[in-house]
Formats: sequence, structure tokens, C-alpha cells
Amino acid sequence: MTSTSESEDEAPSFYKHPPNEPQWDGAFATYGQAIKAIKQNLSPALFYVAILAAINIAANLLIDKSLVVKSTHFVEQTTVEVLVILFFLPFSVRYPLALAKGERLTIGQLLRSSLKLYINLIITLIMVVLLYLVGSLTLGILLIWFLPWCLLMLLPVVDLGYGPGQAFAEARRLSVKNKGKAWAVFGISLIPSLAVALLDHVPVVGSLLSPIVTLVFYTAAAFLYIWLRQNVAE
Repeated sequence: MTSTSESEDEAPSFYKHPPNEPQWDGAFATYGQAIKAIKQNLSPALFYVAILAAINIAANLLIDKSLVVKSTHFVEQTTVEVLVILFFLPFSVRYPLALAKGERLTIGQLLRSSLKLYINLIITLIMVVLLYLVGSLTLGILLIWFLPWCLLMLLPVVDLGYGPGQAFAEARRLSVKNKGKAWAVFGISLIPSLAVALLDHVPVVGSLLSPIVTLVFYTAAAFLYIWLRQNVAE
């Protein structure tokens, strides 16, 4: 009888969070953490933004002044951007991850990469692109599941030394009950991304804003990844 009366005094379970359920501070707080962490280890960010902006500006100038037919301008510009992304791929994953883990790495440490890691990152990136394409072809329906995987997939490759298949499985595991968190982080990035798109043709401005927005976005994604690793049961 005692146990029955005690249970009747308790609030129904749907009014309460489970006792051990971790509470996420939200996407805006995650972006706040990302920006604060970048400020605390700013040198690699300045290096990354300066190099990418300089390459984009130089590429645009060379393409605009070349004798290439205008219809191929977009192809050439995209090719340059892809090559830059591939070159900085280890850096662009390791730096946000280090910030999220509270590690201060030098530019040299961030640029250092083994051939195995580089190959795994490229293969995983190709998988991410294919998932985006397949999700888009289904009018965005499959993106409900695919986007959280894509957001997290590259991080286990650097953090845990996983291959592409293992990284895919880990991204799925972490996001299975946390798709909303991943979508919230992604959704906030759309606002500055739209501003970048509108200012893309403004000399210098677009080239500077694009790497800044990308860096802040992926640092926020890294903070979410670390939170999920700490709070999602194996």
C-alpha cells in the first residue's frame, strides 16, 4: 500500500525528463561556444580565412581576365573551389574538432596529415556529397535522415581514426535520436549563407565572408558532435 500511495504522489512520467537525460543548451548556444572557441585560438582561423580568400580572389581575377568563354566561368570557379577544399580538408576538420575538445593546436599541427587519413577523408567526403545528391533528388524527403549523417561523418575520421564505413555508422548512431539538433545547427547557418550568396559578386567581401561562415558553421557542428559523443550511449 505504501508503494502504491508513493507512486500516486509522483508526477506522471510524461511531465518529467528521465533522471539521467542530458540537456542540450540549443543551437544558438552551440554557435556561441564555437565563436568563443575560435576567438581563443584565432591564429589558425586567420590563416585559413586569409589563404582561402586570397585564392578565391586570385582565381576570380584570373578567370575574369582570361580568354575563356563565359559559359565555362562557373565550371572553372567551381573547380578551383573544389581543389582548395580538398587541399584544406584535414585542416578544416581537425581545427573545429580541436576547438570543440578544448585543444590548442598550431597551424603546423593542423596541416599535418597522414596519407591514410587524407584518403579516408576524401572517400568520406564523396559519400557525403552522394548522400546530399540522393536526398535532393527525393525532393528533400530523405534529407531528413541524411543531413544529420552528412553533418557528422567527417569528424569521426579525424577524432577516432575511423574509415568511411565506420564513420558513417557512428554518424548514424549519434544522430538516430538527435536529428532535430543537427537540423537546428544547420538551419542557423542558412541565414549567413544567404548573405554570402547575395554578396558573392562584391569584390573581396564575398571571398572573405564565405570561409568565415563555413568555419563557424563546422565548428558548431564539431561542438554538437562532441556533446553527442559524451551523452549518447554506446
